Amino acid sequence: IMKVTVGLLALCLALCNANPGWKEGKEYIYDYEAKFGTGVADPVVTQFAGRGIRGKLHVYYKDDHLAVKFTDLKGAPFNTRLASVFEVLDLDYKTIPDLPEKVKEDISKPFWGVIRDGKIVGMKHTGAEIPEALNYKLSTLSLFQLIFPTELPHEHYYVVNETSIGGDCETTYMIAHVPNEANPKAEVLNVTKNHWFDRCSWRPHQFFSSANGHHCEHCKEEDFKSFKAVSRIDYELHGTKNEYTIEHIHSNGGISYTPFTTNGQTVMMLTNQTVLLSEIKDAAFPAIPGDAHEVEGLHAIMKSEHLDLDHVDLKVNHYYHSVNYLPLEKRIEKAEALLEKLTPDFADYNELARTVQKFGHIFQSFDYEDYVKFFSKNINLEEKATP
Repeated sequence: IMKVTVGLLALCLALCNANPGWKEGKEYIYDYEAKFGTGVADPVVTQFAGRGIRGKLHVYYKDDHLAVKFTDLKGAPFNTRLASVFEVLDLDYKTIPDLPEKVKEDISKPFWGVIRDGKIVGMKHTGAEIPEALNYKLSTLSLFQLIFPTELPHEHYYVVNETSIGGDCETTYMIAHVPNEANPKAEVLNVTKNHWFDRCSWRPHQFFSSANGHHCEHCKEEDFKSFKAVSRIDYELHGTKNEYTIEHIHSNGGISYTPFTTNGQTVMMLTNQTVLLSEIKDAAFPAIPGDAHEVEGLHAIMKSEHLDLDHVDLKVNHYYHSVNYLPLEKRIEKAEALLEKLTPDFADYNELARTVQKFGHIFQSFDYEDYVKFFSKNINLEEKATP
């Protein structure tokens, strides 16, 4: 009997608490704030421009689904200098108008996280929403993704493969047990989670034009990766790994992109999201529409027009250098090759645009004497005699 009881207890811990952070019939209301910005990297401080969003986040649980909804959304643009993407940025939302109506409308529509074996594996939504809103919701569901394996090699540190807005990537968990000041008998878990985006089994394709450089097969340029990303999420959980309440989430992330040259500028994007529990009350679960659309996974959705662009696998190292560093004769040779492609019967508009862009980039590197040399060799400048 004892063995059977222990076995049933173990089974219950594995199945009955498959979603230990939520209880049916409850509404979890969080104060929510997020900031997203872009800038061009500077050695000291970077000028970032972007927008902050603040509002309420409502979460419900039932039958392996999380229902989530934003309310009372406000927006606040910013343009400031930051020494780090992790620097605290305070915004005054009281004097800023609301978000654009279409963005606010789509983000405010409810959405549902699909849970399987204790993991959020997808999303259901009402449909007819802009991709930016869907990605925002996928990013929000990624915040609530917590994986506590039943068997751990180490109580305070472990590595799992986790699905998030950045793809299916290796993720490290660090867990610290701390005293609960409000209730000394209760337990508090501080969890720090890091996504390693260079160790992914799959992640969304990143599409970028390669017009500003060319692949160098034999040169000795520095080996580098064009695309780099970091993500850290900190959680404060009240309870144990088998039953807890998510009290606080703070997420910081940064993305940098250097377009194919070790000598070029780096474009950076910062992300920052904070979720703080304000209230738990009894509430009914928002019903899932019968015609709800479903998205598999939590990774970012790419717009269909991106599929028409040239792209490079950014997980692979590339050797690129700017044409500005080539000898003049080599640059003229490349310009001549592009000029031959610019014929009146050019059928592919996208290819024509890329060719003109590459041609213009080479011309930017010419000085006056270079222009004279190129035109005298390739363009007939003989003037017709006037009658």
